Amino acid sequence: MIFGDKFSFAIESEVVSSSSMLFWGKICLWVDNKQVGRYEQTLLGLAAVDLKRTLRFSGRRDLDNLLTRSSGKVLETIHDALYGGDVEELSERQIAELFNKYRSFDVTPHACEEFDGVFIVLLESSNSQKVIWQEYQQTVHEKDLSSGTYEQVVEQFLDWFYIQRGIDPQTNFVWGSSFVFLGNLQKLRLKKISSELSELGGSVVTRLSIETDYVIVGSNGESSQRMLQEAEQLGAFILAEEDFALKLSAITK
Repeated sequence: MIFGDKFSFAIESEVVSSSSMLFWGKICLWVDNKQVGRYEQTLLGLAAVDLKRTLRFSGRRDLDNLLTRSSGKVLETIHDALYGGDVEELSERQIAELFNKYRSFDVTPHACEEFDGVFIVLLESSNSQKVIWQEYQQTVHEKDLSSGTYEQVVEQFLDWFYIQRGIDPQTNFVWGSSFVFLGNLQKLRLKKISSELSELGGSVVTRLSIETDYVIVGSNGESSQRMLQEAEQLGAFILAEEDFALKLSAITK
């Protein structure tokens, strides 16, 4: 099934086996009528989670120092910042700051082996978008898109995927989301809640980053003012333990 326009930007996907909890399928991207990624059997949910996460960063991909650079230099700058360029002399915090600064530009479905060797970034300006990609360090390609094209195509794919998986994104806020817990939990047990979130398609992480979707605050969690301020700046949703427990119970009854 094709979502979008192959000559502009599109996602091609199909279900291979829906009988397994692992949900096998195929997926690749099309940009400027060029296939990006191998259209082979993979865990379709992994790609869906990666693509869903990219939607969080809409409107946050417009650094001036990237928009004025060549496409090759853009790829090099973002790749080095995210995946270990010349960082030997940087502190752990400086490395984290680089990651948070540039992560939003990377739209590669890294969780799928079918995109191994592929690097795809998305840039935005006030009225347009640009996809830049490279496979196996060969020719650098680029394609200009109308504003909002990328998001429209990904949303079409996700709407189809949710139907195939029987997921209601309006009620299941957990699927494809990552959670950080601050402070001491009073009513919830972290080990048990981690298992529940995993079963619902979410994950618990220990470090706050731009990829964090929710920060759950237990007792004494408010004392971590710096982390809460950072979470707000990174765009994470902040919930008190009681509010989180209520939202979770609504989808686990």
